[in-house]
Amino acid sequence: MFGKPAFEGKGDNITTEFIVDYEWYDNDDEPTTGGFVLYDWYYGRDFRDDHKQITWNIGGQGFNDSYAATLAQKLFEETDIRYSFDTFDAACLAQAEWHELDEVA
Repeated sequence: MFGKPAFEGKGDNITTEFIVDYEWYDNDDEPTTGGFVLYDWYYGRDFRDDHKQITWNIGGQGFNDSYAATLAQKLFEETDIRYSFDTFDAACLAQAEWHELDEVA
């Protein structure tokens, strides 16, 4: 969903971490920018089983960061963004393109 992780391996209580920067515009064309981190706290990922469900944690500086992570998940689950690329690995929101939020916000 977010491309390659910023960290993957056996770290200090995590095995995988994604760092995501975002930008969206409200109806008045005012920008909201920020960033959040997704990570599997306390070794939540099992490298022996790629199909096992992972509980992800969201780290950020405020409400907008958590909301942006929720919007990204909704975009991926409720729109055709994940089917718009030739391969599953390429289906991610980390591309430099705009995604319409009207359908999920």
